[in-house]
Amino acid sequence: MAYVELQLLQLALLAVSLFLIGKLFEKIGWPALVAEIVVGMILGPGMLDWVPYHDAMALLGQIGLVFLVLEGGLHIEMSKLQKLGPKAFLVAFCGTSLPVLLSWGILPRFNEFSTKEGLIAGTSLSSTAIGMAAKMMQDNKMLDTLLGQFIVSAAMIDDVLSLILLAMIGNASGSNSATVDPITNTTSETKEILWGPSKGTWAVVLPLLSSIIFIGVTSAIALLTPSLMTALRQSSPFKTISQNQWEKVVLFLLFALTAALTAVAWGARTTFLLGAFMGGVSFSSISDAVPAWEAHMPAVSFWMSKLFFASIGFAVPVSELFDAKALYFGLLLTAIAVASKVLTGVFDWPNKWVIGWAMVGRGELGFVMAQEAFTTNLTDKLAFSITVWALLISTLVSPIVFRKLLQRAEELSLDNNVVSARDVETRLGKGKQQI
Repeated sequence: MAYVELQLLQLALLAVSLFLIGKLFEKIGWPALVAEIVVGMILGPGMLDWVPYHDAMALLGQIGLVFLVLEGGLHIEMSKLQKLGPKAFLVAFCGTSLPVLLSWGILPRFNEFSTKEGLIAGTSLSSTAIGMAAKMMQDNKMLDTLLGQFIVSAAMIDDVLSLILLAMIGNASGSNSATVDPITNTTSETKEILWGPSKGTWAVVLPLLSSIIFIGVTSAIALLTPSLMTALRQSSPFKTISQNQWEKVVLFLLFALTAALTAVAWGARTTFLLGAFMGGVSFSSISDAVPAWEAHMPAVSFWMSKLFFASIGFAVPVSELFDAKALYFGLLLTAIAVASKVLTGVFDWPNKWVIGWAMVGRGELGFVMAQEAFTTNLTDKLAFSITVWALLISTLVSPIVFRKLLQRAEELSLDNNVVSARDVETRLGKGKQQI
């Protein structure tokens, strides 16, 4: 068989596996995204290495992540975001800091780990995967509920705070250092940052300042966008076009703004996902935006999101995981990873378990942090392996427990002070439950 035909067969195998195993998991009550991560682990470079151009597949997966985050922002109106913001920040801040503090305090008590390794492991566990949070809200029809918007907002803020911690790791490791990929065993150079200092206090402060300024500017854009779109719709030649054509115009402008904000966010040394999120928020108050998305984007978003979760599996160094100490300490760090996020639910006590478990899932950012620390010799093989275990187990378990909690919530009455995911918006609107 020719090499090109073999690659096409491998890509077909990946697509079929993602679809069929995802359907199998859904049939037994597990989320499809869990299957997609497992498929990525098995077929990716960490095990069978049957995925050709896995870097390119991972890049497509990043586009799928942008779609997930964009759709999450599209369901969050600015008026609600202003109300949710303070409490969402508290959830995110605790969700970012608690894993760091617990790991830093517990791991160095064992001779196998240094204080620095405990700190770095906690930093790798600090982020909540906004892509996973958005996907769980989407799968459970919660994206347009107040509770769903609260969770997605908290996850987005959590990712921004985690980016600042990632800057600290970059500050400790420096730039332009030779690294070895633990999966492919290839040597590469760490890229220089785009602008500004790479070491010292300002290397840490700049991402924070950039994020704050970026949120302020994009919030102003989000407030202005509805009136600008209304004026555009009433102007010539858009006034006479059909609704279907107008929806395509709305999608084009949504993607154009999101692409611009994503590029600016990256250039400003904050997370590019913040640009995707605020691009969606900017169009969330436009009545035609969500119908346009639902009419034209589900199939594309469906497959791109599958590639994203498979790409998380690509990043898992499976061969490093099955040492006895790695298993033992991996379970310990997993307990820290889960508990530190579940505790964030206390800020909304009636929904504490739903919110807490929604925040447990991690994403590619945690694996990037762990791998960067390992390849720059900030951590050893054992610390790296247990961090991967904690990231992997919490990512696989979170959507399963989250779905079970929602199923249980739907079986309980409102008198028990538990809100059904399907009815949460209505009940919150009646004042029965407040975020």
